[in-house]
Amino acid sequence: MFILMTGEVMSKFSLKPCVLLVSVAMLSACQSVAPQQQGQTEIGAKALFSNNKQSLSYGAKTQFVRALETHLAKERYAVSTSYYQALPMSNEGADKDSESIWTSAMKVSEYKRNPASNPLFEPYRTAGDYLYPKIDGVEVDKNAELYLRYDDEKSGKIVATVSREVGMSEEYGEISDEIDILATQSRECIGSNSHDLDELIKENPNITDQNAKVKKIKQNIKNCQTDFDKQVRELTTKAQGYQKSDIKHLQMCVSHYQKGINDILKPTRIPKSLSGDDYDHYDIVYENYRLCTDVYKNSVVLEPRSYVENGTNQRVLDMIAGTKACKVQAVNVQQTGDRSYRTDGQFFLQSHFDSLTCIDEHLHEMLETDELPKPVTNIEGMREREDEQESLAYELKYEDEYKKYRGLSGWIQAYRELKNTDKNDKHEGKDDESEIDLPPIMGSSGNMVAMMLDHLKQTPEQVIAQNLYQYNHTTLTNLSHHNPASKRLDVLWSYDFESPTAVQSVQLPVSLDFGAGVMNADVSALLPIVAAVAPKHAPLPKDVPHGQMAFKLPDEIAKKIPTDVIYGAIQRGVLMAYEGLPDEKFTPIDISGDDFAKSVGAKRAIKIELGSKELGRFLGAVAKTVAQDLKTYVDNHAEHYPDTIAKKSDKANNVKKGQPQTDKIKKAIDDFATLSGAYRIGDVGGLFQIIEGIAPFSMDNINYVYLDATGNIIAMQNLNTIDENIQSVRMQTVSQVRYDKSAFDKHELSTQFANTFATKPRFDGATWAKNAIEETRLKNKAREARDWYEYESDDDEATTND
Repeated sequence: MFILMTGEVMSKFSLKPCVLLVSVAMLSACQSVAPQQQGQTEIGAKALFSNNKQSLSYGAKTQFVRALETHLAKERYAVSTSYYQALPMSNEGADKDSESIWTSAMKVSEYKRNPASNPLFEPYRTAGDYLYPKIDGVEVDKNAELYLRYDDEKSGKIVATVSREVGMSEEYGEISDEIDILATQSRECIGSNSHDLDELIKENPNITDQNAKVKKIKQNIKNCQTDFDKQVRELTTKAQGYQKSDIKHLQMCVSHYQKGINDILKPTRIPKSLSGDDYDHYDIVYENYRLCTDVYKNSVVLEPRSYVENGTNQRVLDMIAGTKACKVQAVNVQQTGDRSYRTDGQFFLQSHFDSLTCIDEHLHEMLETDELPKPVTNIEGMREREDEQESLAYELKYEDEYKKYRGLSGWIQAYRELKNTDKNDKHEGKDDESEIDLPPIMGSSGNMVAMMLDHLKQTPEQVIAQNLYQYNHTTLTNLSHHNPASKRLDVLWSYDFESPTAVQSVQLPVSLDFGAGVMNADVSALLPIVAAVAPKHAPLPKDVPHGQMAFKLPDEIAKKIPTDVIYGAIQRGVLMAYEGLPDEKFTPIDISGDDFAKSVGAKRAIKIELGSKELGRFLGAVAKTVAQDLKTYVDNHAEHYPDTIAKKSDKANNVKKGQPQTDKIKKAIDDFATLSGAYRIGDVGGLFQIIEGIAPFSMDNINYVYLDATGNIIAMQNLNTIDENIQSVRMQTVSQVRYDKSAFDKHELSTQFANTFATKPRFDGATWAKNAIEETRLKNKAREARDWYEYESDDDEATTND
């Protein structure tokens, strides 16, 4: 409808552009609908709607689900044979000279971390540069050059040290490592006792060194220092250069901490109560000890031996040298004069805060930023600032070096350089056997990842050889008997490899009785493996007649985990899963040229195509059905899930002694059922698509279902394809299944099948497995106890000796 207004009326209104657009849209809608009759649809279009029951796909799906329901409910014998084949993934057409996105991503990530790709990331020196220095291209006497730390060398400071040759020697390094181990032990000893003291102070802020517990901790701290002094005494005779000063510095750190604790715990301290903000006066004693030991740790990093071995670049060395200088300044200030933590706690706090301000200025100068954070005023802010400075240091170490590779354009630039490098290597005649120039940094892969990926990639010739010698001679045969009435499934798997030069065959029979909750298995093929891995727990052949074991759930568990309910839920879930799939995934196909169809006597066939989305929907439907049925079972059998009373407290799980507790299995089933209502099966399908998009492989599954003249399922063929993008190989498996009792009886494995399941196993596999697991658990527990006894013994011995 549309009303044409007169000029007089329109003059009272102002038609805005949006109003005009709405009017035009309304007119268009009226005009497009008016000429057509209601319900009229173009011929042929209606057949594509998903709710059209006349469509070929809908008919195929309905027929299949009806046949499957009948198939699952009747007794059946099946013979299944699987064949394998590998194919090289196509690298032609649009994909010519392309790699998978995973391979490209890993190579680029590695390239960006390779020193050759970024001059900023180049090591400050190599071992050769340091040991054989040159002036104006002429090599100088290496013995004349001193072994100086980076900060001393840059400042021109001359210290009593050793020659470069001695400093870089293995003997010098071994002594430095021993000092570092003792330093770590000392820090752990001080830290542990400091933590114990923290708890006492928090419980009683007015506590002093007159308290017995405080006296014991103070004695432990003294023992820490005594123990350290005792162990480094032997090293002092062998120490040279920086090693001597390091030992003295570490001793000073412990001594200053011990003096500070003595001061702050005296009854005459100011303030009297170490609570609230005044707690900082106590806490700063340990924080300054940590600051003091940080100087040593920074010094170690600045040693030539360290930065050469780790491939540290100059930018990082400058950062650490500046940070160390700030900390050294604070330590020197704290050591000057006769100030005491007992009366001058604020002074020691401020000296630490000043060191953070100094570090802020240094880091922001390196990052070329002018805006500095506000000065720190308390311990809490100090710890936050230290975390911020750690992030800034990380940015200086790594992020800033990758500026040219940031974003999509940076990634493309890195990939372009990477490909150009590959071309140059090939032009220069380098191949996979060429020497790899790995960076000296420990744990770095250099270009190892790229070479590994190229090595994993299989050429077409390798794939052909793999088929020729392995897959063409390999089959997996499966004989099965399914009896829905007794909810039992008997299966015999046979892995067979037969070539002109070798024959190998391994069988694994398994019987699943869902009604009784029992699994029987012939583990003859697995016993040699058990004997090799755990000989003590490998049963002898005489103990396991015919290699058969029975695994049965204990009665109390069988009642709580009803396998028959799970069996029925899976059956219903499979039907619901197929019913929930889109109709267009079911296609009737022409079988006039299908040899397999002719061999089984099929009259028609349906193709079911399942990608990752459909597989996710399928599993989601089954899981939801199982969850709902188990929840119903729990609600109807509350007597199997009695509540209990906690016998002891469990802080980790927030459980108090005497507190009522819900049965764990019941809670797990309730949680499972609750979770099943929080998603739709389509969500699981989407999740599987995401996983496939992220993972370096993709998977497709195509089923061909064959029906006889009466609509019963008589056979199936399955094509499973997995694309391994990193290896550039497409792995395919074809399985052919015949639901035919006569074919089952004629099979060469049918006699073994019948003999295997004719007798009931006498060996209790569940008890055997439980005992083996329990013994292993007790052994591990005993080992942990012994380790703890040895630790306590060493502690007691050290205390006694002191």
